[in-house]
Amino acid sequence: MLFAILVGVLAAIISFLFVKSLRFAINFREENPWMILLLPLAGIFIVWLYGKYGKDVESGNNLILDEIHEPQKII
Repeated sequence: MLFAILVGVLAAIISFLFVKSLRFAINFREENPWMILLLPLAGIFIVWLYGKYGKDVESGNNLILDEIHEPQKII
């Protein structure tokens, strides 16, 4: 019973923090509508980052399993 109460309290705290952060993000977006114009630039930046640093992750889960058995790279 104690474990169930602890899990319930932790779930409630995490849910509360998630809702607070979501409300902050919504309010920030509504107060700064110009931020939507930056989304294409953010997308281009993410594609550039992926192209520069993320080429090894194309193998997906296999890369993780390979690194567990024979560590050679930083994922």
